[in-house]
Amino acid sequence: MTTTSSTASPVGQPQTSATALRSTRLFGAGMLAAAGAAHIPVIPSHLREAPYIGVLFILLTVACLVLAALLTWHPDALSYAAAVIMTAAAITAYVLSRTVGLPMIEDDIGNWFEPLGIISVLTEAAALLTCASLIRKSNTTKQ
Repeated sequence: MTTTSSTASPVGQPQTSATALRSTRLFGAGMLAAAGAAHIPVIPSHLREAPYIGVLFILLTVACLVLAALLTWHPDALSYAAAVIMTAAAITAYVLSRTVGLPMIEDDIGNWFEPLGIISVLTEAAALLTCASLIRKSNTTKQ
């Protein structure tokens, strides 16, 4: 006899562990896709103002979308870890750009409330926390 653990879903129906895990992965993938998409509108201006930032935004956008696809269709602990590292690096770069400044974009110092910046940080933080929890879950299921 096989038993499946279940948790309550938002609508009160039982949800299997596999379904809950898939929902968590899809939420993380959605947050990664949103984080990547939030950088697209500012790429052209950054390529003009600080080309290295524009290139980094392109790379971040591509990485976010690739990792979102991996979380959706081929999830594994390496994908989760890559997402955690990448989003942590992006958040760190954002904080540095707003505090001490980054070369060629010193005018961003103190500009904490730029709407796309807020969206980026919130979606990156959500992806980071979600993927960290997925790492933890994948480690506990292996034991």
